[in-house]
Amino acid sequence: MEYPAPPELQPDHVLPSTVLRLVLDPEGQDHSAEIPWDSLKGECLAQYAHPAPLVIESQSERLAELIERGETRAQAALPGLIQAARARMELDDEIARLSAFAQVNPWVRPDEIERLKDWCARLAEQIDKAYFRLDALRLSIAYRD
Repeated sequence: MEYPAPPELQPDHVLPSTVLRLVLDPEGQDHSAEIPWDSLKGECLAQYAHPAPLVIESQSERLAELIERGETRAQAALPGLIQAARARMELDDEIARLSAFAQVNPWVRPDEIERLKDWCARLAEQIDKAYFRLDALRLSIAYRD
């Protein structure tokens, strides 16, 4: 997951780069909770230069549909991740504490408080623009002898 926030907003503090792993069966059901990351081992189809393109080509429509289903599932997860990031960046208590401290300490300048409020508003705006990007796709083929 990524979003177009400028580096000076330090967005990784509230919404770090996030990997969403999906393990879809041919019907598009996600099995990532049941299938551990390291259990999908086996021979790589790329080792078999001749059949690999044939398998992929013969299943291209089905694969396109699975990719679409995966993207739909990723989009469904996005609001929860954005909500969690917004909760992590809630600085109302910090702003209130700083404002109260400014009443008794002249060294706390009003522009510091305004800068913190502005940072929160700008970061919230950028977090709302978050989206998933497909970085990798692994095709696993099970066969029976």
